[in-house]
Amino acid sequence: MDDKAAWKQFLPLLALLSAIGIGIFGALAVFNQPTIDDFWYTWMVKKYGFWEAQHQWYITINARYSSNAFMSFNSFVWGSVLFFKAFPILLLVGYGALFSLFAKKILFPGFSNWEALYAGIFLAAVYCYGMPGFYEGFYWSSALMGYQVPFLLWGFGLLFLLANTKPVSVAGTLFWALFILFLSGFHELMALHITVVMAFLLWKNGPVSKGKSRLVLIALLAAASSLLFQVISAGNLHKAQITAEKTSSYDFCLLVLPLLQFAYHLVRASLLNPLFMLMVAFIWILSRQPSFRFQPMMKINGKEMLLGSLLVLLLATGPVYLVGQIEGTKTPLRVINFSYGILFAWFVYLAFWIVGQKKSFNINHWKTSHWINATAIITVFCLTIFLKGKPVVAPLMDGSAKVYNKQVNFRFETIKKSVSDTTLISCLTAQPLILCPVDVCNDPTLLGYLEKVFNKSIVIRDSLSSTVPLR
Repeated sequence: MDDKAAWKQFLPLLALLSAIGIGIFGALAVFNQPTIDDFWYTWMVKKYGFWEAQHQWYITINARYSSNAFMSFNSFVWGSVLFFKAFPILLLVGYGALFSLFAKKILFPGFSNWEALYAGIFLAAVYCYGMPGFYEGFYWSSALMGYQVPFLLWGFGLLFLLANTKPVSVAGTLFWALFILFLSGFHELMALHITVVMAFLLWKNGPVSKGKSRLVLIALLAAASSLLFQVISAGNLHKAQITAEKTSSYDFCLLVLPLLQFAYHLVRASLLNPLFMLMVAFIWILSRQPSFRFQPMMKINGKEMLLGSLLVLLLATGPVYLVGQIEGTKTPLRVINFSYGILFAWFVYLAFWIVGQKKSFNINHWKTSHWINATAIITVFCLTIFLKGKPVVAPLMDGSAKVYNKQVNFRFETIKKSVSDTTLISCLTAQPLILCPVDVCNDPTLLGYLEKVFNKSIVIRDSLSSTVPLR
């Protein structure tokens, strides 16, 4: 692979294999079902109605007005599970779109739209297979709405801000302000991230030269207002009081546990992820081409890049550490997933910036057969699916995902059709952990929510019913 054309030649192969790899996650989503908090959201809306449910969450749990509102429209409120199957698939498509735009606007401005799409699909596959927690990153809808959806929208928002060169109209400015308010309402962490990043951009004074200082200032004010609204909400104050009473929050081991946990997952996402190593190899190979020049949207010198890297590192590790301290336990993987995404996108940008600084990287090229290169690429993808994708592939291959989906559907239909005061249901014989880490048979709280969702008394059978489909 001795020139830029050779690099581009393998983009279609990378995109094809990446699409297959991402498609595996989508295939498993077809068998996804509501779990854990999904039942709770459904019950709250069915009991109180949409608007009163938002008020109840505000005064008891949190003021995440965007994610709460979106989960209020999940299809299980109307008795369908379609939302929980389509949502992960749409999110996967969103990753491909985000990283394709990232490739076109930031990494490869000279690429055609098709070439940028190929590169973006490849980056999306690297990102997906490095996700620390697959269940909380792809299949648990409540976690996706609170963390992955804002990550996705945050990426699109930043790309618009950095890559847009045209003046923004008054209507566009108003839409931008509403977008930031909407985005900040998914989670307090999202509002905090936007506030810090916009404050940094204003301080750096970079966007001012491009006439974007107004957009940055508006985003800062909108995100900060949303953050304040959420932090001082009655629900968050109530949670803070409960947390303060937990003596486990003061265990000494928790001072370092979240950071060790985060480091462990980052190692698994990078050094133990063959696709990540392949991406690094391609960045290195591309940097060796005489025609390669990395031209970022904003000129950044070494000191500014170092400062930006420290800021990103703080934004990524801070929430992981803070949540671990507040909850007095290991940091949930949904939080680590969010921080991982931020570090991943920054690493790709940083890697291109580094290799674009030194001409000494352009040393003698080596030549190998295209068949050898293609075989190596295919081998890396196979290793990735075997090493990293096993939790996703196994339920598809052994049929447990299909059986799980069938049994849960049967359970719901049984409850709906029951005319007696008490409905008998059976425990699942197939329970893939990546789709269902805990079931109503394991958790009385979940059983209670299921009863409230259907407004019926439900009793677990002591033994399996012969009428439950086992395959």
